[in-house]
Amino acid sequence: MDVHFHGGASWLYNLFSGTIESSLKGTLAKQGCDQGKDAINKQANKALESLPVTVNLDKSALINYALVDTPKFTDTFVETQHKGEFFLRAAPTAEAPLAPRDLPPISKVDNMVYLWLTEYMANTAGYVYFKSNSLHRLITPDMIPKADRDKYALNTTTFKQYLPQLYNKYPNMSMTLLLNNSAPMNISLTGGAVFGSVPGSIGVNVLTGNKTTEDAFVIGIRVHFNATIGVTTNNSKVLLVGKAYYISTDIELLSSNIGTFSVSLRVA
Repeated sequence: MDVHFHGGASWLYNLFSGTIESSLKGTLAKQGCDQGKDAINKQANKALESLPVTVNLDKSALINYALVDTPKFTDTFVETQHKGEFFLRAAPTAEAPLAPRDLPPISKVDNMVYLWLTEYMANTAGYVYFKSNSLHRLITPDMIPKADRDKYALNTTTFKQYLPQLYNKYPNMSMTLLLNNSAPMNISLTGGAVFGSVPGSIGVNVLTGNKTTEDAFVIGIRVHFNATIGVTTNNSKVLLVGKAYYISTDIELLSSNIGTFSVSLRVA
């Protein structure tokens, strides 16, 4: 920018043109930066407001990944914090009764992307699927593959050797199994390892000759497992993958209409 005055007392004004020029440059530059920042912020906020913050996963659940704090910009990285919580589609604003842990501070910037996930995300998923009854399953005789029905038929005869009191009370009768989760799945992260447990029950019902169903017994079961989680790519897509490993199962008899029998064992 050059400032030069003409006419009148311009010879006098021009003595101070350098000072005036410097002042105008600073003022205009500041106004330009302020207006530019304001325009960028307004456009950025408008763009962020139009972005979707939920994804429907299935008929029961959705995940909300809305920002929970202002994005952090530094000279070396950009950091954003998102909700990462599962919700019931029937109640998309009802929070799970769980508290998230604080995320650790970023200590490395060697890689292009760092992704932090906490057990809170997994446990809200367990809570949502428990509340929606999505994990209830009724297994009927016709659901057993034909190739396996001779060996694994849902009939009291199959259990004659192992549970004679069931066969004695209900000889050669078809059965159904009611699989139910009795509490939400629990996930914990310890020292970089993922541990989980799934509590549930198996209700054994007998289809009697008069086309009614009688409860035989209910077994409580809790499966323990550990898991590994990683990130991979497939066709230019970044995927979060995991693999669970079975550890052990705890079993107990919750109720019985065929008398008491021992299930106090631990399968490992």
